[in-house]
Amino acid sequence: MTSGAPNDWQNTPPTGPSGQDSGYVEESAWPNWIGGISTGFGALMLLGSCLGVGGIFLTPWLLKMTGIEAPPTPGPMVIVTGVDAILTLVLGAMLLTGGIALLRRRESGIRRLKTYAQVRLALALPLLLAGLWIMGPSAKWTADLAAASNDFKESKKLPVTEAEREAATNTEPSTLQIGSAVAGSVIGLVYPVILLVFLSKPRVREEAARWGN
Repeated sequence: MTSGAPNDWQNTPPTGPSGQDSGYVEESAWPNWIGGISTGFGALMLLGSCLGVGGIFLTPWLLKMTGIEAPPTPGPMVIVTGVDAILTLVLGAMLLTGGIALLRRRESGIRRLKTYAQVRLALALPLLLAGLWIMGPSAKWTADLAAASNDFKESKKLPVTEAEREAATNTEPSTLQIGSAVAGSVIGLVYPVILLVFLSKPRVREEAARWGN
């Protein structure tokens, strides 16, 4: 045994990625966060659109199945609900597919999410005005449904509560309903704004350029 002789492992050069010239780039966590949230929101939008359309068009049919003569759905509600459903399906699909592409580190995911955000912001005011436009017919239709339900109960000698009678007289949208519609419209713009601001950052564009399409 010789003393002071260097061991083999001491002379072995370091391996693996290290330093700026190694070509190693640590993956960021933001695509997982933005992609996951966008995928979740997109799926919820698609589900909510289907449930909303189903509720509008199936409610009168279900009431008639129970023997209640339900009033027809007002024309403005049919038009706005149909257009809103189509737009929501398109925007939800963009958000869902963009989120999935971002999770897979695809640059197309960023483009799709930014397009979604731009379209969503452009539609904010028209959708709000359309929602306010149908609030009157919607309140009248809801009251007519309650009145039809009360008439059915009375014909079957069933008790009708004061709250049910009051619901049949509320033919105008309340201040709370109008405020909720406006607040909901504003809150709905938060995520699109976040997407546009964050995905437009230079460091995000530089990182995405390395991913490929």
